[in-house]
Amino acid sequence: MDDRELVELLVRREERGADELLRCYGPMLRYIIAPILPDPREREECLNDVVMRAWDRIGQYDRGRGGFPAWLSAVARNTARNRLRAGEAAAAELPSCPRRPDPPRPGGVMLRKERLRRLRRSLTGWAVWSGSCCTGNTTTSSPPPRWRRSWG
Repeated sequence: MDDRELVELLVRREERGADELLRCYGPMLRYIIAPILPDPREREECLNDVVMRAWDRIGQYDRGRGGFPAWLSAVARNTARNRLRAGEAAAAELPSCPRRPDPPRPGGVMLRKERLRRLRRSLTGWAVWSGSCCTGNTTTSSPPPRWRRSWG
């Protein structure tokens, strides 16, 4: 489908026009939005806003001023920047509001426990090794036996 047909679908307010807009220009719009908005959820919401703005403001598109992709990229860039500014303004208004942590993913709790267990085991071994060196005991100058294997 060429740009003229797509613009006509949008002007006639046919739902297929929004679908074709996403199919034809979705990758380009995501490419424009991605560097501006770091959050993937925010990007998807912005993409929906871009489609809605293009749908609502298709009457403002003037073929004589430039091509449809240029107009659409300007709409995408401005929408993303507006969302970024709105998010920054909201964050500035609520500085004491803590960010709610994301819910743990399946297996995330187990992975975290395993990492903590390994860290504690490593730190315990380190404390034993470095403690013997710091107390003046010069007979122990090598790491614990379980560490020797990985060093040599």
